[in-house]
Amino acid sequence: MKEVGLETFSQEDWQFPKEIGERLGPRFTAWQEQGTVAESWAECEEHACRMKEIPVPLPEKDQEERKEERNGQEETTQRGQLQLWQL
Repeated sequence: MKEVGLETFSQEDWQFPKEIGERLGPRFTAWQEQGTVAESWAECEEHACRMKEIPVPLPEKDQEERKEERNGQEETTQRGQLQLWQL
């Protein structure tokens, strides 16, 4: 990419250098070659929609209060350390 620039690089059907490609194996697996590009994107969109439906638990109130306490203690410690340097 450094040699040809991003625009040219993006337009090319690039491959890894041979020694890296040999370690990684084939560029596409058999199941990747079976479907079309449109089908692949549709599957990605479906996965994204499903991930949005996964509930993310909010932190419990106790945890938030403890976190605020720790933050307050850290600020106090930092102020104390700064005051030591100002003596």
